[in-house]
Amino acid sequence: MIKSTETHFASEESLMESSGYPNLEDHRALHAHLISRIMNFEAQVEKAEQLTPVDVYEFLCSWLGDHILTSDRMFGEFVAHQASSPKA
Repeated sequence: MIKSTETHFASEESLMESSGYPNLEDHRALHAHLISRIMNFEAQVEKAEQLTPVDVYEFLCSWLGDHILTSDRMFGEFVAHQASSPKA
């Protein structure tokens, strides 16, 4: 899961960079935070520490609700605006 997520984020950040997305660095920081949380979950599992379904559920809701529906959508709107803007 971690490797797939890192690959996805790298691809997304590459698209952001090539499009000149002004919030790229903030978005990279969000990605780093999400990767860190996933790695913490993995460490908890490896140490046989308690990881509750609620912990995972809250993380996924945050990722889906906050990140995808807010931050990723902002990038989509930026790209859509660029595509619809008249070229000079």
